[in-house]
Amino acid sequence: MTIPALRQWYHGEGTWHLGERARILVWPARPAMVRLGKQLATDVRAEVGRRPPVVEGRGGYRGGDIVIRHSRALARS
Repeated sequence: MTIPALRQWYHGEGTWHLGERARILVWPARPAMVRLGKQLATDVRAEVGRRPPVVEGRGGYRGGDIVIRHSRALARS
């Protein structure tokens, strides 16, 4: 799946599994970011059969979370 306007991606080798405690963390918690997180959660449900919760906030992420972050530095490039 692809997120609209994705400009940077960090990847590694291996396989991916959505853990039972996985969440989608959006920061900053602006309405557009929250909508993006909710859309991604819906897309994930279509792929793996369950919808991870969307959490708003800067910190508090944990292993297995999907983090969507807006970067002003990337927005300018």
